[in-house]
Amino acid sequence: NCGFKSQRPYCLDVCLPRSQIESIVEARPGGHALLCSDARFLHLLGRGSRYEIHSDVNEAPFFVVKYAEEEMKEIKRVIKYAQLDVKKFASQVVSDAMMRVFARDDRGPVPPRDRCYLSYTSLKYLRDEIGLPIN
Repeated sequence: NCGFKSQRPYCLDVCLPRSQIESIVEARPGGHALLCSDARFLHLLGRGSRYEIHSDVNEAPFFVVKYAEEEMKEIKRVIKYAQLDVKKFASQVVSDAMMRVFARDDRGPVPPRDRCYLSYTSLKYLRDEIGLPIN
């Protein structure tokens, strides 16, 4: 089981290794451009884990996003595969992509920025190891 529920009739689930999926996509018209697009990279930045921290009953919660080691490695792999120059992204574009993680779901509102934080390990890896322009 690969962790994805099929939206197809008869619950047909197909799990393939990422490399095989990418080779199938790359073989399709426009596939290489899709795999190397800025949008794909920015979408990955919106996929960390969100934690809600309550410090006081009367105070609004804080939110922390942490990227798992596998997620950070996938971000780095996509950068290398697509030969992206991460320095070309404005810090605001990177920040906006990462802020999507702070919403409860894809359509939910994003909490105020002063209540949102990136974990130290994720910050160090994304800023220092990968070179993302994060303030």
